[in-house]
Amino acid sequence: MNAEIEQLYQRFLQGKCSREEAELLLSYFETSEGDTEIQELISAHFDQPVTAADTASVPGFDAQKLHRRLLQQIRGRRMVRFRRVAVAAAVLLVMLSGLFLMRAYQRQKDPAPVAQQAGIAPGGNKATLVLSTGKSLALSEKKTGIRVDTGGVHYEDGQALASKGSAAFATLQTPRGGQYRVVLPDGTKVWLNAESALTYPMQFDEKERHVELKGEAYFEVAKNAAWPFVVKLQTGDVTVKGTRFNVQAYAPDPGAKITLAEGAVEVANTAEKRLLRPNQEASLQQGATIKVRAVNAEQALAWVDGYFLFDNMNLRQMLQHIGRWYDVDVRIQAHLSDQAFWVRYTRSKGLQELLDYLKEFEHFNYSIKGRTLLITD
Repeated sequence: MNAEIEQLYQRFLQGKCSREEAELLLSYFETSEGDTEIQELISAHFDQPVTAADTASVPGFDAQKLHRRLLQQIRGRRMVRFRRVAVAAAVLLVMLSGLFLMRAYQRQKDPAPVAQQAGIAPGGNKATLVLSTGKSLALSEKKTGIRVDTGGVHYEDGQALASKGSAAFATLQTPRGGQYRVVLPDGTKVWLNAESALTYPMQFDEKERHVELKGEAYFEVAKNAAWPFVVKLQTGDVTVKGTRFNVQAYAPDPGAKITLAEGAVEVANTAEKRLLRPNQEASLQQGATIKVRAVNAEQALAWVDGYFLFDNMNLRQMLQHIGRWYDVDVRIQAHLSDQAFWVRYTRSKGLQELLDYLKEFEHFNYSIKGRTLLITD
């Protein structure tokens, strides 16, 4: 981060910039390096809450709505170039008399804290461990993960679950609204998202480490160039030797998505093989050409850090992920548009709060009865 630019930006927020300094700042932000820095600076500034004093002098001013629209401009796939944002900022500077141009935008990335609404709570640490013997163990919701080693299976804090030799392999299953973590015998760490299943041996063989996945998981594979790690999917295989990547392979979807954050992976089906590099994503369907595109891999990993990050998704697509995390049956009886949005929101808040937030992007109504979410016009 350019320290001089950051100081100038802070002066700009405080209304202390001269016209020459403001023009210098906006010119810098039009460069490729500056475009990245302005996103970081504005995002950091949004972390500070809006106070009543910030908006009292502007009747009808909705800082939260303005923030969302500005964020769409800056971070969305369909975002306008920053020059337009700069012009909009200049117009606001005049409209708001230069007193609190960017201060009026300040708010948390998520809506301001409110009392928890009665209704459907978010998902949590829920999973079942099924051993090859048929024994099923409901895992504690107060724990976050389990570990498999030479001593058997136990929680990460050491509490025993199954002794060594009690089974040849096991399956860790998460329900809708659940997530859990497992450390495999080789030290590989796997985060399992909602409605997913990971099958693995209690001890890997000497030639290859292989697991089977249904659903979504994030992997941090223990590096060993001579000991390949293979994730077997219904649509193909992912082979690695040590890397960080995310796999999304839910049954209703036509194919799997493999997103690489670090290292290198080979994806293969019956038609071909492709090698992925960091910040690439492959769409893997059985018997079809493998499609590869450039992405920001960290966006695919947002769920591991406790966030929804809907990148270039329309509302209908978002609701698929929402239904899985909140364990609700989503029924859509509305004419939703195909407009794509960029939305970041914590996974720790109630369903109603998330839906109210999304209503700022597209008009819809909703009702919740039991575990059914109905979307209407």
